[in-house]
Amino acid sequence: MSLIKKPAVKKAAPKKPAVLKKARKPVVKQANPSLSLFTDTDFGGTRQRFRGNLGVRNLGVVGLDNDVESLQFASATNNNATLVLFADRNYQGRRLVLRGNRSVSDLADLNFENTASSFIMANTNLSDQDITDIQNAREVPNNFGEILAVVRKARAKRSK
Repeated sequence: MSLIKKPAVKKAAPKKPAVLKKARKPVVKQANPSLSLFTDTDFGGTRQRFRGNLGVRNLGVVGLDNDVESLQFASATNNNATLVLFADRNYQGRRLVLRGNRSVSDLADLNFENTASSFIMANTNLSDQDITDIQNAREVPNNFGEILAVVRKARAKRSK
């Protein structure tokens, strides 16, 4: 008879199958600055809202290419927030720079009615050189969001 005990062997627990997690929608936590664009003067017509450090390289994807006649731009945290409207897509062409909280009831007063095709907004003061750099690069800075296309959810058809 042997006095040496053999170590107990533990059986490995069966692995659980991997569970696929449902993808989560990205959440925009940045509320400033905020922008409302309107298709008519005096803040009328169709309105589109945007918020955060953001660029839209083609206002056509949100139905506003060359169709903005009034706007409201505000930041609760920075009086030097900057909005730049560009006459052409991809942050190109003539530009209109607005700083601070602004309500423009008629862009014709600034010679920019039905002209905007892209824009960038920042909760900081973008210098003229910053804006020129954006135009030369044809893209927003790394810490900005950008709207490239609007994805609309299709309603699922129920089969019986």
